[in-house]
Amino acid sequence: AGAAPVVLLHGFDSNCLEYRRLHPRLGEAGLPAYAVDILGWGWSRGGGRARGPREKREFLRAFWEEHLGGRPVTLVGSSLGGAMAIDCALQYPDMVQSLVLIDAQGFIDGLGPLSKLPEWLATLGVKVLGSRPLREMANQISYHDPETFATEDAVRVGQLHCSTDNWMDDNKAWMMSGGYSLSERVAEVRQPTLVCWGEQDRILDPATAEQFRAALTGRPGLPDARICTIPACGHVAHLEQPELLTELIVDFARGPPPGAGSQQGGGGASSAATAEGAPSPT
Repeated sequence: AGAAPVVLLHGFDSNCLEYRRLHPRLGEAGLPAYAVDILGWGWSRGGGRARGPREKREFLRAFWEEHLGGRPVTLVGSSLGGAMAIDCALQYPDMVQSLVLIDAQGFIDGLGPLSKLPEWLATLGVKVLGSRPLREMANQISYHDPETFATEDAVRVGQLHCSTDNWMDDNKAWMMSGGYSLSERVAEVRQPTLVCWGEQDRILDPATAEQFRAALTGRPGLPDARICTIPACGHVAHLEQPELLTELIVDFARGPPPGAGSQQGGGGASSAATAEGAPSPT
């Protein structure tokens, strides 16, 4: 049957091009990979429908049933896409065979006062979200090495979907939905899980990886998560360290060695391999 398909979920108000460096490498390594737009972001527009967690996961399941024939997948989620991946793993254990979480949101619940804004203020907030200055700021803080990676092209790719129909309405609908609240449920994840974290992440504290370790290791009868630190890397390992992340995912997808448990990488690439806010940059 070969390796399970790998489905890639991007971050908040981003698009599938966020995986433009990781996706082809996974294919070259022999893993069938699919980078999809999360409903309401990227180019996945429907108009007039709610865009909360339930609609997003149902949209992904429909893609899975139609295009992957119901074959269980390795679900990869970055940042807010990680929260969606956790949600899908909990709701659809028949769909999600294993999880890869990249600097994932798992312990930040809801959207706070954003979900209660009057419509005129929500509209203003979404306009700011799509503004050039905010996109440039998000680009700068997402990388360990912004001089190399936070380029003009990166900003343009990250803004491409903001001109699509319903972008404004879909983002307002997301704000009103209340977002994800999963902190009390992370420990319920039963699938084998790989957690990867950029050592210099300035958006989500690298210490969050230890929260995942506490939640996903030492549970009787369930596999321990593998926790890997990625050196010289900020919030987006799939853009800044795609070669190393490919190695980690391929190794994980092929199965851990017998008796393997929770691991955390050290300071170098080889040891790492064994071992709501601004929009995600692309």
